[in-house]
Amino acid sequence: MCMSVYVFCSCCRSKRDNLEYAVKVISRRRTDCSQEVQLLTLCQGHPNIVRLHEVLYDEVISSCLITFSVSVLTVLIWQQEGCLAWEAPAPE
Repeated sequence: MCMSVYVFCSCCRSKRDNLEYAVKVISRRRTDCSQEVQLLTLCQGHPNIVRLHEVLYDEVISSCLITFSVSVLTVLIWQQEGCLAWEAPAPE
């Protein structure tokens, strides 16, 4: 889990496919997430960009939820920032 003033990041497991995803929750009260979503959409398919799965807008909590594939890079960045809430599985 990683938090700032208006962003919260964590990993979760989907009830649909039982896979783990990274989720970034951005408060729409403090910032507009449309530019980030546009840039991620444009960069899909590039080998250095995480795969964007879906973007949800929750009007109840005024937030944008961006769902990504969990990558080794995601885990490494969160470890560096000291905010890792998910442990990578041991290599086979």
